[in-house]
Amino acid sequence: MYGTTGRLTTIHLNAPELAAQSIGEGRWPIEVKLHGDFRSRRLKNTGDELRHQDVRLRQVLIDSCRRFGLVIVGYSGRDDSIMDTLEEALDQEEAFPTGLFWLQRGDNPPLPRVGQLIAKATDAGVEAALVPVENFDETLRDLVRLINDLD
Repeated sequence: MYGTTGRLTTIHLNAPELAAQSIGEGRWPIEVKLHGDFRSRRLKNTGDELRHQDVRLRQVLIDSCRRFGLVIVGYSGRDDSIMDTLEEALDQEEAFPTGLFWLQRGDNPPLPRVGQLIAKATDAGVEAALVPVENFDETLRDLVRLINDLD
């Protein structure tokens, strides 16, 4: 991936320092599970847990949004802790230097908070857009087709 033989680094809630270290070292690709997942001992998905998302992982996300752009896919915007974090990242100087793109599946409009985030980003001079997509598989296929000589 990305022209390297690097392995995917998966960061869970129990290792927030690994996220900061991996990003700082440019160790790509990185997957950060802000809520944990079915393999995690610390799955977070109740309303109260989501409101108190791990502070360190949120800070890593904010710091990353000052260095990189962001493409959001497969996320509705329902979790206030993540939306709060994205809004806080947008308040940082030079946020999302290569853009903020929200891939929206289906014909339904995004949640109001998503639309507000994109509008706020555009107002701040960030290249930002809602991008309609059919589904993840077709979107990934289309992106892969843009890479020449990919085996």
